[in-house]
Amino acid sequence: MNASLNDHAAEWKEKIDSLRGPILVLGASGFIGANLLHKIAEVRDDVTGTTTHLPAWRLQGLPQRTVRQVDVLVDSELDNLLDTIDPRTVFDCIGYGGYPFETDAKRIYDTNFTFLTRLLPRLSRRGIGAYVHAGTSSEYGTNSAGPGETEFTAPNSDYAVSKIAAAHLIYHFGQRCQLRCANLRLYSVFGPLEDSSRLMPQVVAKGVAGMLPEFVHPEISRDFLYVDDAVAAFLHAALYLEDAHWGESFNIGTGQETTIAAVAEIARELFQIEAQPSYAMPARDWDLSYWFANIDHARLLLRWEPKVTFREGLESVLAWYRGLADQTGYGQNSKRCVAANSIAGNLSSPVMPHAAGSNAANMTDANNQSPSTERRRLAIGMIACERPTLDVHAAIDQLRFGGFDDLVHLFCEPGMPPLRPMARVIEHHNPVRRGVMGNWSYCLRWLLEHTSADYLMVCEDDVEYCRGARDAWERSTSVLSQVGYWSLYTPRRDRELVCKSEGWTASNRGRDTWGTQCMCFPRASAALVLRYDPLHHEDQMRGATDAVVAQCFVDARIPCYYHNPSLANHLGRVSSIGHNWYEDHVGFNFEPEFQAGIPIRPLLNTNDQCT
Repeated sequence: MNASLNDHAAEWKEKIDSLRGPILVLGASGFIGANLLHKIAEVRDDVTGTTTHLPAWRLQGLPQRTVRQVDVLVDSELDNLLDTIDPRTVFDCIGYGGYPFETDAKRIYDTNFTFLTRLLPRLSRRGIGAYVHAGTSSEYGTNSAGPGETEFTAPNSDYAVSKIAAAHLIYHFGQRCQLRCANLRLYSVFGPLEDSSRLMPQVVAKGVAGMLPEFVHPEISRDFLYVDDAVAAFLHAALYLEDAHWGESFNIGTGQETTIAAVAEIARELFQIEAQPSYAMPARDWDLSYWFANIDHARLLLRWEPKVTFREGLESVLAWYRGLADQTGYGQNSKRCVAANSIAGNLSSPVMPHAAGSNAANMTDANNQSPSTERRRLAIGMIACERPTLDVHAAIDQLRFGGFDDLVHLFCEPGMPPLRPMARVIEHHNPVRRGVMGNWSYCLRWLLEHTSADYLMVCEDDVEYCRGARDAWERSTSVLSQVGYWSLYTPRRDRELVCKSEGWTASNRGRDTWGTQCMCFPRASAALVLRYDPLHHEDQMRGATDAVVAQCFVDARIPCYYHNPSLANHLGRVSSIGHNWYEDHVGFNFEPEFQAGIPIRPLLNTNDQCT
């Protein structure tokens, strides 16, 4: 173990003793906040940490006087807190939106930005000694490969936008209002007290049992920073920041990228696991191939640099985990578990969230990036095979044109030529040819088992979309309560079924259905069709997937929906099973520039075929 983990008690004490007191840790029940509070409370008795809820498992063992339950988003409670504590040093680890299930846009901005518009003027009037804010590397968005603090930011979520707005506000108060403050852009912090659903706790918990967790793509990288080094950065920012640099942001990481493949290999060595890692876990919206810090600014101006290597930090987490009296209880305290138990109808899955970014606290704990808030959670799979007249890159471009900017899992049959890199596309190469029906059902099953999305979409590689395709589908999800599938493709042959009304119409020809160009399923419907025996007993190479899937929902008496005009059309003239397409196969009334806004016609009874 690195000496910096155990042998620098005097150095820690000296720095903590040097802080101006009283000391206030906002969001102390989160990962970073709790580590800060515990470390400071070992030395000082004039530190107070806040939490919105008690009991808070991370704060167990602290003196009662050290923890204060308060909702700082309420002005009267915030004022009472500041009047009572009268802090000279404030460490702010409050945040919301860092988990994939924290998607309330209003709450994201209220917590991460609007709260600061009320807090910073109050602190400025009090003339405090230091304010240090837990920012996030997610502020850089897609500009993630070692950016300097003055480089442009490219935020790619509400969470990132709210945090970069906070960083600008802090800069304003530092430079214009003379508030001694700083914003720390934390990278992938890990260590004791981290949420059990995160990557490192999962690596350790699985590793102790002789297993490995599912990993995302092996080339995805992170800048993993041990939590003691993150805590030290807060102390250094409070102690050493000179007035010329008040309000500035500082990258807090190691400056080294560690790929997921490297994490898996270190875990195999540490836990002596012979099994090869699986990289089947789907990447999240914010996953990037290169995500690491440039820490020159922090090294120079904060006199700070990390001391703990990744392996040493992982060994420390292992030692902490083995010392837990209740390892099962630790796993059940995950925010993911709490959220799952509190949201009616939540569909759980084995996805374990982790990301580079702030590991601050949700009114308590904000750790990583969130998907866009108002949109339905959709997982997309595309099946592809070698066809001389088609280009998979063009098919992906068409998806994007139709508004589907989600991560796409591409399931490629053998023999396909190499593909150039595409943003937000993960390739899955079938080891053997599965066939059109086999690849389709494999794709749907993979999405069901490896993602937690509410809706699953399987499309083919010979489809074009209208501009308003996603919007037209998404609008219907709040109106239609029971759906087998939505077909974004309506063949001209079926015009008599949909032509009586614009928008979505319930229709199902059963075994006479044409086209699986693009079908979208609620999770329950996807599970139902995958249990349908004919899907597995038909010819997997050339079977009529469209006919089998449609008949499944005829048998189940669940309506399926087609759109007028068709939201999708064919790119080519030859199908994946060798059939030629004729005029009746083109999308009915297809118009590339179509935009949503058409009224929806829900099904009146299960026999309604709109004839």
